[in-house]
Amino acid sequence: MRPWPYHTTDDTPSDLNADTLFVPMFAPDEPDEENSYEDDDYSNSYLDDYYRAYANPDGLTYWDSYRGLHRLLTNIPGEGYNYGNYTRQQWRQDWAMKYNDDAKRSNFDQYYSRDLGNRGPNFGCTTDPITPLTSQATTIETAINAMDSGGYTNVQAGIAWGWRTLSPGEPFIQGRDYSVPENDKYIIVLTDGNNTYPSQSTENDSQYTSWGYEKHGRVFDGLSTTMSKVDAMNAHTKTTCDNIKAIIDADNEPAYKIFTIAYDVADGSSVKALLHDCASMRADGSKYYFDVSGDALAAAMQAIGNEISDLRISR
Repeated sequence: MRPWPYHTTDDTPSDLNADTLFVPMFAPDEPDEENSYEDDDYSNSYLDDYYRAYANPDGLTYWDSYRGLHRLLTNIPGEGYNYGNYTRQQWRQDWAMKYNDDAKRSNFDQYYSRDLGNRGPNFGCTTDPITPLTSQATTIETAINAMDSGGYTNVQAGIAWGWRTLSPGEPFIQGRDYSVPENDKYIIVLTDGNNTYPSQSTENDSQYTSWGYEKHGRVFDGLSTTMSKVDAMNAHTKTTCDNIKAIIDADNEPAYKIFTIAYDVADGSSVKALLHDCASMRADGSKYYFDVSGDALAAAMQAIGNEISDLRISR
């Protein structure tokens, strides 16, 4: 996820502004538990914290270990990098040299899969790459059938990436420019629950997500740190929706129409109000918002298809 505010915009990525670049998600190796004084709640430890990988491990010396290298390069005594408490675990988590071992970098292909079990740099990544715009219905159907549900909910990220597939700018380039007349763009947002942020009883305060670790507070960027994490995610979602609906096309109309669906969401859930606010407005003042449960989802999708057909005919 791009840093604030670019995660809520469609600004073109530029080398002149690093914050606009799209950086692949890389979940850090979390610290090992070396003794009973250390935290055992870390969920993504996949590299050894101490010794580098060599073909001949019997040849290791103290200076070949991470502790020795840390002392050599920083002049901090090796024991300061040793195991023993939560703070030292965090030092080991931040020690970047452990990623530089030739043996550990010899098989990059293993990291391109979305299914690596429950540990690794793709921790929590359960999705296939986004399918770009295409006129081939079978391609879309295949991609939809391959989807599976899992993990936590980040409505804002889903809306933002839907927007980027339709916009004329990078990283997807299939969308028509806003200057093209009669250029209809539709976004359908469906969720079955609130935005969620996974807490964790460690010094990181959370599992690693698109927001990074909770301890860094990125989810509160541009907002008040006194609000809850879910309220902050909702605020970012609203900003993204507002930015999309503010774009005007060549016909002097909103360039996008957003349809939203709350599916099997409990009454009183904050996401219902969020989706209602996000949805575009019909000519009669009502919203393109659907609150459905069970088999009614199919009828809602059919209604959206009919509305899109009617909108295209009316133009």
